Amino acid sequence: MARPAKKADGPDTKERVLAVAEKLFAEKGFHGASLRDIGGEVGIANASLLYHFPSKGKLYVAVLDRITESLSTVAGQVERAEMDDVARFELFYNAFYDWGMAHADYLRIVMREMMDNKDRVDRIEKWHLTGVMGRMTKVIADGQARGTFRACDPELFLYQVLGSVTYFQLGLPTLGRVMDWDRAAAEKTFRRQALEHLSRALVKKSALKKAQKKSK
Repeated sequence: MARPAKKADGPDTKERVLAVAEKLFAEKGFHGASLRDIGGEVGIANASLLYHFPSKGKLYVAVLDRITESLSTVAGQVERAEMDDVARFELFYNAFYDWGMAHADYLRIVMREMMDNKDRVDRIEKWHLTGVMGRMTKVIADGQARGTFRACDPELFLYQVLGSVTYFQLGLPTLGRVMDWDRAAAEKTFRRQALEHLSRALVKKSALKKAQKKSK
């Protein structure tokens, strides 16, 4: 018996629009993805799409809100953990790494947001990711205040962490083929090496040695 055709418009339409918008904004960027493309893939007319999101800008903002909410779970996980500064930084790194592996489209959108939308960012009062980035920066700043981490600009160091993981994860499908890497092995090696290098750059030697002894 044939399945009944799925209604083009219904209670779940808004959610389907957001899911398709995330995919197309990740693939084509804000300027490359059109409302017609999004509505066509969802299977609804432009009028129905505009009922839920009056403009492409409003839809894009809703996608950024979802990314911020999702990324906030990483910050919350780290904030709730009761552990020393070194272990907290490792938890943050691993939590973000896992988040990136599970949300490749979100990574692409954030990367495009930073590269493609300079003019739009100049016109907005506050960047969507400012709050959650501030919470992540606090992990580094708090460790510095307690004397565990070296002196550095915590915001810039945060972007070193996020940038290295993001670039690797987004580039792995292409680089893996070009370099003939075993993907699972490359992921495991990068994850370990990047954390080791970042920890040596951030954590004072005495605190790092203490943490290494504790882990043995």
